[in-house]
Amino acid sequence: LPVNNIANLTFASKSDTSTVWLSGESLNSYATTINPEVTWGVLMDNQVRSIPLKELQDPLRTSMHLGSVYGMGDETGPGGDPGRVLVKSDGALITALQGVDRVAIRPQLPRSYTDRIPVGDRPIDMLLNREETMLYVLNQFSDSISVINLQQSKAVHEITLGPQPELTDSDKGERLFFDATLSLRGWYSCHSCHTEGHTTGLLNDNLGDDHFGSPKRILTLLGVHSTSPFSWLGKMNNLEDQIAKSLHKTMLHRGSIDDKAKLIATYLKTLKAPPSIHHARGNFNSNFFEEGKTIFRREGCHKCHRPPHYTVPDTFNVGLRDEAGNVEFNPPSLRGISQRDTYLHNNGASSIEELLFEQKHPDPTRTPINAADRSALIYFLNSL
Repeated sequence: LPVNNIANLTFASKSDTSTVWLSGESLNSYATTINPEVTWGVLMDNQVRSIPLKELQDPLRTSMHLGSVYGMGDETGPGGDPGRVLVKSDGALITALQGVDRVAIRPQLPRSYTDRIPVGDRPIDMLLNREETMLYVLNQFSDSISVINLQQSKAVHEITLGPQPELTDSDKGERLFFDATLSLRGWYSCHSCHTEGHTTGLLNDNLGDDHFGSPKRILTLLGVHSTSPFSWLGKMNNLEDQIAKSLHKTMLHRGSIDDKAKLIATYLKTLKAPPSIHHARGNFNSNFFEEGKTIFRREGCHKCHRPPHYTVPDTFNVGLRDEAGNVEFNPPSLRGISQRDTYLHNNGASSIEELLFEQKHPDPTRTPINAADRSALIYFLNSL
C-alpha cells in the first residue's frame, strides 16, 4: 500500500462483507515543502482506508486501487498522524488524530464533513461503550482519559491517571517531536517522516540540500547525535541548527524555533542506534562477525565508515550525482543498516547485495571479492 506509519488495523463485518480499516499517511515524494503543496495535502495526505477482504484476495487488484480512502485533514481542520480507528454500527468513522490532539468523527462516509473534538495530549487508543453513546480516549502524554459524549459531540470529562511528574527537557522534546501542530496547518510532525525516531525510508523533496527537484531518502534519527555532520550533503555540524532548519524549511513552522530545536535535540540524544538484525534475533556469531570485519577493513570500507559509528565527518564523491548536480555526500552511519530496505540518497538500491555486488558501490573498477568473502562481509554489516 502507498501508506506509511500504518497505525491501526480494525476488522469490521456487515452482512456478507468483511472490511479491513487502517490509518496512515501517504507521503508524495514528488511534491515539495512549499506552502501550497503542504496546505492542500499534496505533500502529505493523512488518511483512513477501508479495504474489503475480497479485494485483498484479488490478485488483479493493484495496491493503488485497493478500497476507499477518507482524508483526515482538509481546509476545515488538521489531521496530522492519524492513529486508532473505530467504526460505529451506524457506519460513522472515528479516528484518533495523534499529532493534533483531536478525535475526528465522520458521521457519513460519503460526505467529507468531519467533526474534530479536542482531547488530551496525543490520543493513542479509544473505546466505545456498549450503547455507542460515549467514547473513552486514552492520551499518552497527558496521562489521561478524555470522555466524549457522542450525542453532544464534545468532551465532557477528563480522567487523570495520576500526578504528572515534572517534565525534563527530553520529555518536552519528545512531545514536540510528535506534535503535528508545529507544521503548517497541522499536516505532519517529525514522527510522520521519522517514525518513532527511525525513518519511513521514503524520499522527500525539501530544502535540506537547499534545492527542490532532488528528493533524498529520509535518514534515521536513531543514534543521529553521534554522526555529525548532518543531512546527505553534510553541511550542518550542529544538530540544533539542523533541526531548526527542518522546522523552518520543511515543516514551515511559523512560531519561535530556537528553543524548540534545542528541546527536540535533547530528546534525539536519548535515542540509540537500532540493534542489528542478528542481535535482535539472538543469533549473533562472533566468529562470522570478526571474519567480515577483517574483509571490511581489507577492502577499505573503514575509510568512509569508521568505527564506532561507522561514518566520518566528511563528504565524498563516489560516482553519484543528484538532480541539483551535487556529487559529494556524507556517508550515513552503518549502525543498524540491517534495519533498512533501501540504500543511497535516492533509494537507488534495494539490498546490500545489490548495492555492493551488482552496482559495485563505491568503486566499480575494484576487483570483485569471492562468494565466501561476500557472505562474511554481509554478515558483518548486518551485525552492526
